[in-house]
Amino acid sequence: MHAIQIVLFLLIAFVVLRVAARFRAKDMGVLVFLSWLVFWALAALVVWRPELSTEIAQVFGVGRGADFVTYLALIVLFYGFFRLGVRLERQERNISKLTQVLALREGEKN
Repeated sequence: MHAIQIVLFLLIAFVVLRVAARFRAKDMGVLVFLSWLVFWALAALVVWRPELSTEIAQVFGVGRGADFVTYLALIVLFYGFFRLGVRLERQERNISKLTQVLALREGEKN
């Protein structure tokens, strides 16, 4: 095992412990918690057996596993940004509606 693998395993273990702590603190639901566990388990598997990423990459027509992981990470990150943007937009609309309702109620009192 190479030094980088040990470092990455330690980082993954730290992140998994943080995710578990957030779950215990009820900061995330079961589905989100399990999704993160699966993600980090797959990351640990690729760290343990890096050749797996190359084998999977070649199935998709990508030459190197590192390139495949990078492409996949970019797709997931951009999708995450999209979802966050949609949620932020919805939250802004809800805050505007709530502000309007509260202003109308306050106006009725006066």
